[in-house]
Amino acid sequence: IIVACEQSVQSTPDLLPILKQAGKVDAGGYGLQIMFEGMLRHLCGDPVDVAPDRKFAPLDTTNIEDLLEAVDPSQEWEVVVDLQPYEDAILDIFYAKLESVGTSIQIGEGEDVLKVHIHLRKDKRFEPITLAEDVGTVINVHMENLIHQISPFLPGESRSDTNYTPGQILATVVSAGTGFTKIFSSNPAVVVVPGGQTMNSSTEELLESFESLPAEQVVILPNNPNIILAAEQAAKISKKDVSIVPTRSIPQGIAAMLAFDPDESFDKVIESMILNSQEVKSGEVTTATQSTTWNNLKISKGEIIGLHDKELVCVAEHPSECAKQLLLTMVDNDSELITLYYGTDISIDEADILSSSIKSTYSDVEVEIYSGGQPLYHYIISVE
Repeated sequence: IIVACEQSVQSTPDLLPILKQAGKVDAGGYGLQIMFEGMLRHLCGDPVDVAPDRKFAPLDTTNIEDLLEAVDPSQEWEVVVDLQPYEDAILDIFYAKLESVGTSIQIGEGEDVLKVHIHLRKDKRFEPITLAEDVGTVINVHMENLIHQISPFLPGESRSDTNYTPGQILATVVSAGTGFTKIFSSNPAVVVVPGGQTMNSSTEELLESFESLPAEQVVILPNNPNIILAAEQAAKISKKDVSIVPTRSIPQGIAAMLAFDPDESFDKVIESMILNSQEVKSGEVTTATQSTTWNNLKISKGEIIGLHDKELVCVAEHPSECAKQLLLTMVDNDSELITLYYGTDISIDEADILSSSIKSTYSDVEVEIYSGGQPLYHYIISVE
């Protein structure tokens, strides 16, 4: 079986031209091959190397009430930020600013990376991220309500969002980037699921985001084609009434959320969100991780590439130049608004210069700019 599986995986580029162009095999098929190999190793008694379990051990329920009492209600949010400091960063000033916004501050130093842990109140939970962006490149962010983390284990308690009104429709949204998280979190009836660098949230993560909340109707916005199947599986497993708005990009997700009314009828909300998501064009500017040929374009590793609705359309040497080339394929006579979301490696000054250039090129189109805070993608662009 394993030999046949391996042969089948190696032949997948002959079945799908895009795999041949990228020089890749089918990831799902290869994953199945690895599963079979693991089964055989187990049956034969051979050692199997597995990744360490990253889940926390179950909390000792006998001490839960003590833990809850130990959480300062005014400092109930835990934020952990991983960042790479700039060479000229003055960290003493950074640490002093952290002390002015929160408590329980812990700093871990690794190879070129700082891990910052802090507790603070809800209205200040994004400030450590902003402060970190002033002194370095933010790599990863973890944000959690400590009281919500503990309260589901208390007798008679269930997890609920203090800003969410029971009976409303709840939206679960997958996001990558601190800026996007701020945008989505501005609605109290929204739960944000961190997608990480790969935007590949699991069925379990989606379920955990809403299953214990007092909402009977839930809408999921995957914001990536890779997550749509996981969202559909979560909808099947859940005991709630769950619908999917099959957004394939974050700009589509933002457009859909503009039509989200948690107090409206469920069917009408879903219909409006789907229609809104279809009115936006999505673009991405990123760096090629390998040399290949795609859509008849030759790409060298390290070059900047532009994708329009996930299709490669341009190659350039600089993110700004690539963004301008990308917009040539996205903007038409009906376009009214261009929105730029710049990533962690782009400064506000760079983004402003690009915005000004775009405004001069498309004088009849409104141009807006926001910090998306996304990793990997220099710019994410929407055209409406």
